[in-house]
Amino acid sequence: MDKKKMIVTLLAATMMLSAAGCGGGTETAASIADPTADQTTEMTTEALPETTAAPETTTETVQETTTEAPAETAAPTTEAVSASSGAVPTYGEAIAEIDRAFGLFTDGSDSANIEEAKIWDIIDEDAVIDTSAPITAEFLVDAVMRATGFVNGDTPQAEVIQSAIDHGVITDADLTLIDLADTYEIIDRAKDAWMHPDYDNEIHVELVDGVVDLTNEIGTDEFTISGDGSVVLPSRFADRIKEGTVFVLPKDAAGNGGAYKAQKVTENGIHLEISCVPADVSEVYSSIKTY
Repeated sequence: MDKKKMIVTLLAATMMLSAAGCGGGTETAASIADPTADQTTEMTTEALPETTAAPETTTETVQETTTEAPAETAAPTTEAVSASSGAVPTYGEAIAEIDRAFGLFTDGSDSANIEEAKIWDIIDEDAVIDTSAPITAEFLVDAVMRATGFVNGDTPQAEVIQSAIDHGVITDADLTLIDLADTYEIIDRAKDAWMHPDYDNEIHVELVDGVVDLTNEIGTDEFTISGDGSVVLPSRFADRIKEGTVFVLPKDAAGNGGAYKAQKVTENGIHLEISCVPADVSEVYSSIKTY
């Protein structure tokens, strides 16, 4: 073989080897690419549940929040609103509460509440009340203290205030210092003083002129009080008890007794039969003081 043919043969062989090498390189790249593609597919397949799970978590969170939110933001009750508002009650509201606290029950209307308060001398008989106006400290203290019976409509304001202080209803004689948002608390204090009198204090009372006080003149076994309000007394009191007379009887063990106003008096032999009604505090006492 001459030189020229040898060179051509070598060149051909080299090109074949190069071609073979290039083909092998292509196969090798494909082989490397395939695993990569497989891994990518696997990663994508595994990632999908995580991507799907995220909305479920979000849904649960929203549902939980939606379920609990109403309980946290529920509207407060009327009592809670009243207690937290700190509003000053009106005359109508305060009188209704005073009536209720001291056992005077009506149909709940303003007119009935006011009428009952007038009957029991809690407010003046000729008082004109604007039930929608905010209550004043002067009216409140006077009304609750008259409801307790410790004072009456004729008691000077200074004595009413002092009685309220003595019984723990208020703490200062300067009524401008009263927070009228505490009206119901003041009524409760007056009720408590009325229900639990302080017997350590000496009580001095003055009777209205004309009242017949029998507390030290008759034994509890000498009179009877029936369910309809009628009273039977010994006839020896006939000259002192007439129609319209207010008289006071001692309390017996059952709690019977107290002050009454005669409406009709009938003398029947040794007995005096009296149709009567309970007397108002103002008809019995002109002054009540504690020391």
